[in-house]
Amino acid sequence: MAKPTGRAMRDEILIAGQELAQSMGVAEFSYADLSERVGIRSASIHHHFAKKEDLVTEIASRYRGNFGAQLRELEERPSSVEQLEGYRDLFEETVTKGDLCLCGSAAAEWSAIGDSTKDEVKAFFAEQTRWLTDVISKGMASGEFSSGLNPSEEANLLLAALEGATLLARVENHGAHVGRVFDRILTFLTTQPSK
Repeated sequence: MAKPTGRAMRDEILIAGQELAQSMGVAEFSYADLSERVGIRSASIHHHFAKKEDLVTEIASRYRGNFGAQLRELEERPSSVEQLEGYRDLFEETVTKGDLCLCGSAAAEWSAIGDSTKDEVKAFFAEQTRWLTDVISKGMASGEFSSGLNPSEEANLLLAALEGATLLARVENHGAHVGRVFDRILTFLTTQPSK
């Protein structure tokens, strides 16, 4: 069955589920919320996803894949700084919509998510860290970033800071947190140590 959008009902459920998970939290939304959003009965949702964990795991998998595709697009930018600025923009877009990073939201609710979802969240953060480490390493090689950095440590710092900034933005209803945090870390990355 397809909705007026032309998408299959399974896709409609996944899209609506992601929207609810990013706005309400993974543990907070129910099949009743999803049923209301998509316009079908909860039993019909269970036909596609027997358990909520099945649904949330597939949502996280799709989110991870889509985010990875955006990172590959950022790699087309000519400099490491511009690639990191594009990365910042992904977080700012999320905050502008009033949402959280899906995997950040799931990580915050670690005890409430199933093992298969945990595996997707771990894979998401591992991919983010690898990508950031690579960008910082290339920036060091090109002279854009300080030569005295530890790329994997700085990647973890940047990722943790941006995830945290999205949480603060929600609490304080202030989207500028992401940009301010990013600017401070970029200054740190680009400042050459004094001799």
